[in-house]
Amino acid sequence: VIVLRTTRYRSMRWRLCITALACMLACGTLGEVHQCYDSLHQMVMGSYPSSLWMFDFTGKSFNDLGNYDECEKNLPPNTAHFCTVQSDIKSKATVAPLRVFVGMCVPLNCSSSDLEAIFNGSANLTSPIPLPLNVSITSSYFGVHCDPTVGVPWGPAGQAAMALIIILVILMAAGTALDLFHERTPGRGAGSAEASSLLSSSAPVPYQPVTVPVERNPSSHLSIRPHPDELGNPMSNLAGRVHEEYKVRGTFSKFSQGLQCFSVRKNMTLLLTIPEASNPLDSLNGLRVIMMMWVIMGHTLNYMLFPFNFDNILYILRHVIQNVTFQLVPAAEFAVDVFLFLSAFLVVFMVLRELKQKGRVSWALYFFHRVWRLTPVYAFIMFMYAALTPHMISGPYSYLYHLKTDLCDANWWANILYINNLYPARAEDQCMGWTWYMAIDFQFYCFAPVLILLYYRSPRIAWAAIGALVLSSIVINVSVASVFQLSPMDPNDDEYNTLLYNKPYARNGPYLIGVAMAFLLHDKDPVDYTRHKVVRFAGYTTSIIVVIACTLLTFSYFDYGWSQAENISYLAFSRIGFTLAIAFVIYSTFHGHGGIVRRFLSMKLWVPFTRLTFTAYLVHPVIMFVLNYNSARVFHYSPIEVAIRYLANLILAFSVGLMMYLMVEKPTANLERMFMPHKARTNNRKEEARQDLHQERENL
Repeated sequence: VIVLRTTRYRSMRWRLCITALACMLACGTLGEVHQCYDSLHQMVMGSYPSSLWMFDFTGKSFNDLGNYDECEKNLPPNTAHFCTVQSDIKSKATVAPLRVFVGMCVPLNCSSSDLEAIFNGSANLTSPIPLPLNVSITSSYFGVHCDPTVGVPWGPAGQAAMALIIILVILMAAGTALDLFHERTPGRGAGSAEASSLLSSSAPVPYQPVTVPVERNPSSHLSIRPHPDELGNPMSNLAGRVHEEYKVRGTFSKFSQGLQCFSVRKNMTLLLTIPEASNPLDSLNGLRVIMMMWVIMGHTLNYMLFPFNFDNILYILRHVIQNVTFQLVPAAEFAVDVFLFLSAFLVVFMVLRELKQKGRVSWALYFFHRVWRLTPVYAFIMFMYAALTPHMISGPYSYLYHLKTDLCDANWWANILYINNLYPARAEDQCMGWTWYMAIDFQFYCFAPVLILLYYRSPRIAWAAIGALVLSSIVINVSVASVFQLSPMDPNDDEYNTLLYNKPYARNGPYLIGVAMAFLLHDKDPVDYTRHKVVRFAGYTTSIIVVIACTLLTFSYFDYGWSQAENISYLAFSRIGFTLAIAFVIYSTFHGHGGIVRRFLSMKLWVPFTRLTFTAYLVHPVIMFVLNYNSARVFHYSPIEVAIRYLANLILAFSVGLMMYLMVEKPTANLERMFMPHKARTNNRKEEARQDLHQERENL
């Protein structure tokens, strides 16, 4: 196969391919695969039906999948089927092996186990085969997967997923129709408070007919004239009769309001309504969207490389990954640290302000609100991912996708409990692996009240606790990286992902920095330590240097490699350093500094996209998986192709995120605002939009 990679003429490739297959058949490990052996022998000799076409539809080198569609659909029935052969290669540029594939169009009676026995018996690799750039075959095992077209049966889970979608669509349609009806009815919403004031009043009321609107629809009024026998105590009798009628109609009114929570018109209006008043936190809108775009960019290339690889992988290893600008791709993990920083800052900032104003916080509502706002849309997307998307996948990679979704059948409950970064122990066994962030953020959210109450009682002790926790994070990162010889630059190294990447003790540094900044800024008139230009200039310069060092200087790792001391130093300080640099910029913009940067990050354009970043984060890997695993070709790397795919992923992520926002996330938020006593309802669209944006900031 190596010779085939460098062979210049196609005719020579044919001869080598047939010769290699003949040598494979000559091995003495085929005792249990006689039927497959006989068919392959006939195929080599040209006597098997359509053997010439089967050779043509078979891959001729590494990462050549041949022609899947032609093999499966255009050959005579019961003749051949398509099988995918996979193995691993290792490079000094990556800790984890890179998977390579070869597609084969083989006789129908050759099963996966037959071909595995042939390959693993004939390969007999006792030492690595040298390739350019210190790339070598490191595994003597070849995995073979046939019948990739076998679909997933529509079991109860798939049927339930479709039924749930239909129910939500019906609720959205009904809620929109009801919202339009109420909006077009004259005098909507007038006078509902009149009944409440009437029932609560104890002042004498003159004898007259009383008209009480009992719902927002003005066509439904209750006209009550007290009976002459009741004139002795008119208010008590009137109140009782009004209460009974209002109770019946109020039940319908609640149902109507609940149905309107699903109104597409109302929710789209709230999504696109931008508060007019400026806010010191407005710069967070642009930062949040940009970080989300960065995450999608990093995942675009990462999910193409693992597990699929590229047909020009040697070119990538030699000419691409050492490029300085390419370092923005692996550095995208810093965007997650920024999200943790923002989450901590906003949660602690808002809770401390509430404590200052009211003197207390309902911690039960604190936890309930978080679970209610995050879990429904999270569980819905996970259910669609595990039960529905497998029916969208076909092709030579379909078996890999089914292995991923099968993990959710066993471990979905860990995601619902927000412990999926801790269980299963191995990162590669987790359901929806990218949602480790959901778990770690929720765990920090549960710990935040400890620091908040500590600061409320004794600020000095709280600051000391933050310093001790940050120091412990550095020590733990150094210790774990030293003991297990970990490298930070390979996103597919399961040992690194399991021990450090998604663990609270490794990620608490950025979160604690967010808590510390909230301590500094939560007062109504916080001290501005950046009021002097010299301080700002020094801070901006240092921040730029730190960001460049953390994101771009990693090209040296791919160029000549890093020592273990360099790996440990980067793991210990890069996340904290990058977060501190971003924190200084946000601190400065909070006080009105920052010039063009503040104006750019505070643009009103960011506001609608800010409200969609949560659902876009949850769905964007699912979109990439559906696109990638349906491919019948190994990807080819070029900057233009990757850029086009990135733009497609970005647009689809926010588009599908909008659907999830309208179907699940926003309706559940509306229901909470309707039923929870601390969520005041308002008929002012802009005021509700302002509350909505405030709530979105809480949900970072």
